[in-house]
Order: sequence, then C-alpha cells, then structure tokens
Amino acid sequence: MDMMKWLEPSIAKKIDDITEVCDNAAESMDNRFREECSALMRELPEIQESLLMLTDLYFNRQTVIETAYRNGFSDGLFIVKKIGFGEANPNP
Repeated sequence: MDMMKWLEPSIAKKIDDITEVCDNAAESMDNRFREECSALMRELPEIQESLLMLTDLYFNRQTVIETAYRNGFSDGLFIVKKIGFGEANPNP
C-alpha cells in the first residue's frame, strides 16, 4: 500500500484540526469583515453581488490550509527520505 494512501485519514483529520484552530484565531477579524461588508451592502446595494463573491473568497480558507498542510507534509517526507532517517545507513 502506498504510504500517502495509508496516511490520508490522519492527514485529513489534521487539516480539519488546523482549520478549526485558524477559524477560532481569526474570529474577531472575520466578524469585522462581515460588519464592513454588511455596511457596504446597505449603503451601496448595487455592489452586493461583488461583496458576496468577496465574502465567499475570504471565507474559503479550508482550501488554503489544506494545500499548505499537504505541501508541508510532502516536503517533510522528502527530507526524511533524502537523509535516510529511519533506514539502515551503512555510511553514518
């Protein structure tokens, strides 16, 4: 079995955990963003569609977190393989 397939459930769980931490850390900033968008929608209803699109983009942090975590994890595995960590190394 491929190592990444075996690790996938753990990776997915870690991404969910990190997303929750990021969401909690950004809560006050998120509230401020919502307040500002709501104020703009009230004052400039003609830009409501654009503001809704920006809001969707702003709150799509799950995709960014997943990409960053997976890339970091892959880099870590590459480094481990490159230095031979955990393998019998006849040339210490």
